[in-house]
Amino acid sequence: MTTLHITLLILALGIIAGLAFWAWSLTQKVKQREQEILDTVNARHDKIIESIRVITSAFEDKQVEMIEASIRLKVLLDNLPLPEEEKKPFVVFDVIYEKVAHIPTHDNWKALSKKEKFQFEKEMTDVEKEYKDLFTAAAKDLKQSSFDITPKVKIN
Repeated sequence: MTTLHITLLILALGIIAGLAFWAWSLTQKVKQREQEILDTVNARHDKIIESIRVITSAFEDKQVEMIEASIRLKVLLDNLPLPEEEKKPFVVFDVIYEKVAHIPTHDNWKALSKKEKFQFEKEMTDVEKEYKDLFTAAAKDLKQSSFDITPKVKIN
């Protein structure tokens, strides 16, 4: 082996080692980014679960009406990656939501005549009467649920 061969071999090994280090550092950055994403997702899920607990407690304490609580709980549950089996006991929130989704809110509510408001209020009262027991039971179960949500994992 000549000096040229040894120099080229050392140079090739240096390039390979440099590329290997670069690939390793990129892999570490990807793993770090994946973990940051998982941490963000887990924090979001924790915040949603806490919001569910606050709303169900507020309903129990009569600080929020059933229809408003139902709408909020439906939206929160829709944002959790729960299997359909786990969502089934809470389908009453979806049913109530569908029954009142057409009712105007905020500025649109303010723009209604007294007669229109009265009709919508009667409709909401009827929904509350029809679903009160189912809603109350589902809200109680939801408050006590232990959500086992993936991706509660850590990437190594």
